Amino acid sequence: MGRWEMVRLGDVGFFQTGGTPTRSRPEYFEGTIPWITTPALGATYIGYSNANAFLTEEAIRNSATKIIPANSLMIGLRVGVGKSSINTVPMCTNQDIVSISDVDTSKVCLEYLNKYIVTQQGYLDSQKRGATIQGIKIELLKDLLIPLPPLEVQQQIADVLDCASALIEKRKAQIDKLDLLVKSQFVEMFGDTAMNPMGWTKSTVEELVIEGILNKPLDGNHGEKHPKGSEYVADGIPFVMANNLVNGTIDYSTCYYITKERAEALDKGFSKNQDVLITHKGTIGRTAIVDDNFDYIMLTPQVTYYRIINGLNNIYLKSYFDSNYFQSLMVQLASSGTTRAYIGITAQLKLPILVPPLDLQNRFASFVEAADKSKFAMRNELAKLEILYKSLMQKCFRGEVY
Repeated sequence: MGRWEMVRLGDVGFFQTGGTPTRSRPEYFEGTIPWITTPALGATYIGYSNANAFLTEEAIRNSATKIIPANSLMIGLRVGVGKSSINTVPMCTNQDIVSISDVDTSKVCLEYLNKYIVTQQGYLDSQKRGATIQGIKIELLKDLLIPLPPLEVQQQIADVLDCASALIEKRKAQIDKLDLLVKSQFVEMFGDTAMNPMGWTKSTVEELVIEGILNKPLDGNHGEKHPKGSEYVADGIPFVMANNLVNGTIDYSTCYYITKERAEALDKGFSKNQDVLITHKGTIGRTAIVDDNFDYIMLTPQVTYYRIINGLNNIYLKSYFDSNYFQSLMVQLASSGTTRAYIGITAQLKLPILVPPLDLQNRFASFVEAADKSKFAMRNELAKLEILYKSLMQKCFRGEVY
């Protein structure tokens, strides 16, 4: 990188921030000029389809927002700090985005500049300041030093990184297709769970408990018995909250932990291998199956475990919980009569469960397990691709590739 000129980001173009028109004039948001906030950033290019709203010219005249010319670089200052994109059409932004326009494209490749900003996201994130909503100052961005090789080399670097990025996106798409395939197989084998066209037995959770198919579902300890933050330790028994259930699994890396002695002093919430978990407070409807990484885990009052005795397959039950029908039931129950989304155990006992023949459930579970093996392999490949991509980026901007 030492053989290339270093240029301040503040010297490559004209910086300007945006604004938000008053919400008291809803007609301001019924125009034709796209307006974005930071969630729209992240892709290399953004256009009309990424707009959060469309403003009128009057809205722009009466607010701090401005029309940013096409082919500007937009960077998040707050909320999505360091996220960046190039706009393909003129558009407005809110105050959380700074735009760099009038870039001399005979000397600077916008795609190259965008890729370099991505490498600085860790640094920019570490510089966030603020009591409530944290962000960075424009001057910090302006002072970033950018290695500036010849234009042809900039374009080559942008192109090779785009190719590598496309491979990563392709692998992500393949993983998403496997998830869709599992959902499609569920509907093919069991039908629409809302209509139950195949006439499967429908029982409430409470009826399944009485019949000896399920143990009574339980969540974690409430009130004074709930472990306090001061009791969390670096290693021990996972204390699982709703936000620890991610993409159908338990993310132990984000869990708090308590000691075994503290766990054993609790009354309930002891979840074991093969239990099906579902979140029922705050975040509603996330699911996972407990694995055998620990003898048991402890649940907070945000998560319920369902323990099967016989007659149900836990993979089927989790997929049933994930169905649109069951998820919509959860949302309806959670939003009735309380300020915060919540479905207590008593309400959960009234939830309906479709019970197809066990051999059919088992065949579906075998299909899911095969799909999960493929997905596991793909995720490993994806992780390797992402590591290689980061390494390639660093080498490109250090001048070790071109």
